[in-house]
Amino acid sequence: MKKLLAILILLFSIVGLISSFLNVKQEILYFEVGFISYSIFLVIICLKGSSEKVKAIFQSTNILLCILQIHTNYYSTLQCINLSGQNIMIFNMIMFYFSSIKEAPIQLIFFFVSRCVITGINE
Repeated sequence: MKKLLAILILLFSIVGLISSFLNVKQEILYFEVGFISYSIFLVIICLKGSSEKVKAIFQSTNILLCILQIHTNYYSTLQCINLSGQNIMIFNMIMFYFSSIKEAPIQLIFFFVSRCVITGINE
């Protein structure tokens, strides 16, 4: 399941890069290329790494996705912001399922703070 999730995150980042190429926004392209690089690293760790490494990388990925959701405000249309935010939230929820109860408070704090920042940006 974690391998499939890593591959889906990679596909999500590739679609985001293609969308950025079509919109030709330079500030988004740098971010998308960085996220694709991270996604490739995530897939490699999921395929080759130990269970503890995979668990740790998914915890950091969950935090990174919270930051990525703040980034979605750069898209031009409200529909793009909504769809990207929903996809990221789905990935967050699946990774909450994988994490243990000990790491949940840290992830939930980042999740809550990112939602507050998004609300502040949109106001």
